[in-house]
Amino acid sequence: MVSEIWYKAQFQPGIGYPDAIPGLLPKLANPFPIGHAAGGLSAEWRERTGILGSTAVAVAVIDSHIVMPAVGAVEAGTLVGALGTSAAFLLLDDQQRPLPKGLEGVAKDGVLPGFWCYEAGQAGFGDMLDWFVSAFPRADQPAENFARYNAAAAALQPGQNHLIALDWWNGCRVPFGDASLSGMLLGFNLQITSAGIYRALLESLCFGARTIIEHMAAGGAPIQRILLTSGLSSNNPLLMQMMADVLGRTIQVPQIAHATAVGAAIHGAVASGVVSGYADGARRFGAASFADWHPNPATAATYGKLFAQYLALSHNTVVRHAMHVLND
Repeated sequence: MVSEIWYKAQFQPGIGYPDAIPGLLPKLANPFPIGHAAGGLSAEWRERTGILGSTAVAVAVIDSHIVMPAVGAVEAGTLVGALGTSAAFLLLDDQQRPLPKGLEGVAKDGVLPGFWCYEAGQAGFGDMLDWFVSAFPRADQPAENFARYNAAAAALQPGQNHLIALDWWNGCRVPFGDASLSGMLLGFNLQITSAGIYRALLESLCFGARTIIEHMAAGGAPIQRILLTSGLSSNNPLLMQMMADVLGRTIQVPQIAHATAVGAAIHGAVASGVVSGYADGARRFGAASFADWHPNPATAATYGKLFAQYLALSHNTVVRHAMHVLND
């Protein structure tokens, strides 16, 4: 990865690597930028894999980053959310801007050549939901377990569960960067059901995503398109509709299988010259269609009030102090 500011202690053009580990710098060479070949495949590996002819091995890219061209994210103003056990949000920009307070980092040429990319994430996403349905199962099989909870949660209207949750089950990345913070559920009474709790957890994930997106927008980078990918985006329509409603924006889910693998193949195609660049690779091999989820105006006011409570709770220093004490 080539970066023009310190980001994850990576190489910086004109400066080099950070001198943090004694004796390491003499062993390191300047890296090749993304989109170039790091080398070729040896004859032994070509024989073992059955690959014929000369082979270019593309420069390595982080797994959540590599998906970008596969889902059509090759233009400034495109925000991609990879929703898995955790969530990674990546926003492409063609201008250098100050890093907004609370975000994790920004790098140039670190995700796609020629673009600055803001990165942020939620430390717990799908694994928080998996914890809940596993701890309080409604069925023996995981898929059926999730299906029953989603159906029960979908029968509730926004705000009907009278609960608000903080999605910090695995710590908080944005805006506090504090792994010692923890999850929270507020509003229990004797009418609360497991479906209501599950819906509150879903809503908290959407509120966490909105927090990230609003921090990105506060830095001045335009957000013109939102793409959500990975397993949850394809398998949980309730969550996708909820995400559109909470964000107040249309979101798109790329209709493509194994997007990470396809993204890796596009990187290889660019490095080997099979395609002229990432836009060409996305057009030829990336997602050809998208499922659109549009916000429901009828729920906007309710979610606006709930999000305001989410922000008030998350910025309450007494609450965060109590979390630290409990973790200690």
